[in-house]
Amino acid sequence: IIRASSISINKKKIMSEERRVVELVDEEFDFTRFLEQDSNDFSISPIQSNHTNYSNKHSNNQSSRRHETKLSSRVDRIVSPKFRSIFPFSNFNMLQHKALPMLFYNRCNVVVASPTASGKTVCMELALIEMLESRSEGKVVYVAPNKALCQERFDDWKQKFERPHGLVCEMLTGDSERKGLDQKIANSRLILTTPEKFDSFTRRWNDKQALIGQIRLLLIDEIHTLNEKRGGTLEAVVTRM
Repeated sequence: IIRASSISINKKKIMSEERRVVELVDEEFDFTRFLEQDSNDFSISPIQSNHTNYSNKHSNNQSSRRHETKLSSRVDRIVSPKFRSIFPFSNFNMLQHKALPMLFYNRCNVVVASPTASGKTVCMELALIEMLESRSEGKVVYVAPNKALCQERFDDWKQKFERPHGLVCEMLTGDSERKGLDQKIANSRLILTTPEKFDSFTRRWNDKQALIGQIRLLLIDEIHTLNEKRGGTLEAVVTRM
């Protein structure tokens, strides 16, 4: 979850995290028990950037650590009433609760590494809500490795965010019709795309400086694909942003 205009990524560290998570997912274990206990099998890490210059809700990571001990895991005590319907449960799990201070009370960039089906999508939704709560008029870009994953998030978030909260969604994939696409993207606030299509769309970034300059939140799903054959495209997109 990237909330700055530029960022440095420690690729070796991400590769190491990917191998660790793959090994973890290959093992059979009780996810419910895993999420209920204070487990070290997942990590939430802030990414330090020399270019970040935001006014934080709380001054620094020390305040985030203070909030970590005080925050409730109950949704109704964290999320304002108008956004509670987004979450069909009453309590955040351990992963989400640990990520709350950085996602909700700090504007740092974050890497969340944990097994499949452990609740990482909710972390993205918390970052989305934080942006809406801050009344930012900027755009959000969600990047996933394939169209199927983009379509799944598009269908879900269109229902959760577009109709009740006015966050207009638009898909940008290889199947997108070119006619009027630039105008559709300009009119949308939540853009769901693949690395290849976003790379193509932003390659001549000088022609789209106004659009790119509006992006305030970049959500990257399955970032471990940096270590795969297509990883170079994703790395180029992140570097360009």
